[in-house]
Amino acid sequence: MTFDFTGDALVIYGVLATTGGKMSVEIDGNPQPDMVSASTVLRWQQPFVYKGLTSGTHTVVLTNTSATTTQPVYIDAIQVYDGVLPLTPGYYQDIDPNLTYTGAPVWTVDPIAGTSAG
Repeated sequence: MTFDFTGDALVIYGVLATTGGKMSVEIDGNPQPDMVSASTVLRWQQPFVYKGLTSGTHTVVLTNTSATTTQPVYIDAIQVYDGVLPLTPGYYQDIDPNLTYTGAPVWTVDPIAGTSAG
């Protein structure tokens, strides 16, 4: 599967399944982490995130590299971003680039990791 998109990040939502396989991902000819959809538990809408791209038009090539034809890779949806990605479940430090500080008083980021227990 090949497609173009305009933005700076891409999220491919897939299904994890016991029969799941593996898909290679290339963006603009550069290899990205594989989509591995093998799992002991069935899970829908699992995000595979590809970020850190320059804003602009990109070409994506997805290739099923599973060992057999009985190991499909399921794609539920594709989401494109241009700007900051929304936060997803996880842990974020105060210096994460996805966090924006606004309002008064003025926010400061303390460079000493111990002050935030991080």
